[in-house]
Amino acid sequence: MILAAFARWELRREEPMLDLRYFRHRGFSIGSLGMALVFFAMFGFMFLLTQYMQLVLGYSALGTALRMLPFVFVMITIAPQTPRLAAARGAHRVVSAGLLTVAAGMALLSRIGVATDYWVIVVVMMLLACGMALSMAPMTNSIMSGVPRAKAGIGSAMNDTSRELGGALGVAVLGSIANSRYTSTLKPSLAGLPPEVVSAAHDSLAGALGAASRMGDAGAGLAAAARQAFVDGMTGAVLAGAAVIAVAAIVARRHLPAEDPAGEQPAAPPLRSS
Repeated sequence: MILAAFARWELRREEPMLDLRYFRHRGFSIGSLGMALVFFAMFGFMFLLTQYMQLVLGYSALGTALRMLPFVFVMITIAPQTPRLAAARGAHRVVSAGLLTVAAGMALLSRIGVATDYWVIVVVMMLLACGMALSMAPMTNSIMSGVPRAKAGIGSAMNDTSRELGGALGVAVLGSIANSRYTSTLKPSLAGLPPEVVSAAHDSLAGALGAASRMGDAGAGLAAAARQAFVDGMTGAVLAGAAVIAVAAIVARRHLPAEDPAGEQPAAPPLRSS
């Protein structure tokens, strides 16, 4: 209802903040959706993986950050090459391939356990970084092609908004799925434990490990169960994310323009307020 009211307001303005008719351009609409989903995957992946590396594998915060560097190196290596690849092969093919690579990386992430070797995580990070690097630049170009050059600021703002919205949803949605499965999986292991321990364990993996550390030797079983429950929760979350990204890849392949049209893009003039 709020969105409908916003749409009616914007369509009546002489100078709308965002002319919703730009979404009629497939590059603008599909590019915005695809960009949001790439950041949905990126932020959700980082939110879960950093906890996994610190709380399950036992790395320090600095050690985790250093072990995430392969993701950065792959991104900065592949991203500058993407515009030429999109020009040669078509933006729709490059974006689709990138999103499928992201989906494959998230599916592989679902295979990790409580004692997975670091090299497996490196492979996952490289797949995700490669897919995201392939997708971002062509989708940014598609978004910008959907607005006139005089309205380039609107395209840039939409690009940024899509990223921020996707990132927030990635943490919220994938984090909620992971937490829901974590609590349901851990519940049988909490039977008979003190209420304060149960409450801490329900809150988060960090809470469970903190409570277990105060229980001495008796807390070893709780810590092991909590780590396994977190891994199970992460598995469900990343599989859900992989499914969403795979669908997005199909949509991009079918509906994203193959290339950006040359010159200034036509856009419907805003309606004058009555």
